Amino acid sequence: MGRILIRLLTATTAIIVAACGVARAQSPAQAAVALSATPPVVSSPDDPVRLLEVMEWRAHAAGSGAHRICYVAHTPLALQARQKRDIRPMLYVTHRPHRQSWDSVAFASAYAFRRDSIVRLEFENGPSFRLFTDGEFAWATDEATDRRIIAALGERDWVAISGLSRDGEMHSDRLDLRGFAAVFQRASSECRRPGLPLKR
Repeated sequence: MGRILIRLLTATTAIIVAACGVARAQSPAQAAVALSATPPVVSSPDDPVRLLEVMEWRAHAAGSGAHRICYVAHTPLALQARQKRDIRPMLYVTHRPHRQSWDSVAFASAYAFRRDSIVRLEFENGPSFRLFTDGEFAWATDEATDRRIIAALGERDWVAISGLSRDGEMHSDRLDLRGFAAVFQRASSECRRPGLPLKR
């Protein structure tokens, strides 16, 4: 089962990267944000390497040497149980040390967003954030927002992510955040992320 799930995550990641390659972000700065936030395409089902899995969260690493990349991915339990090869909502946090890019947040939805719409992240008894969209993907607008989102992901128990689809329907996905802090720390340690550990 583990190999099947790794193949599924790899296929999903490849789709996300391919879409980002042709995406037209709202500005050059946002295009750079989108590129940094997206996990890498990998060349075989055995890569990326799974570093840790806790609840619905997984830490992965790919590449080697100066081009080592680490990321955290949310994998809904429903997806694991069904083992279906369709796209499900996923939240990613990516570290790219060779670009000095850390804590880049990206959301991949199961539907295309309405053009120029925003996605809202609303945390349990906590802050809310707005993400810009392109196609089926959404990103924070800058590094400072990424860092605030990471802090909330580590402190709260759940987050609701809502967005407006191209056909005008409002969608909402609720993610269980238990386990995020542990896998984030594992990915951060692997890629030697600078700064203080994430507190839970």
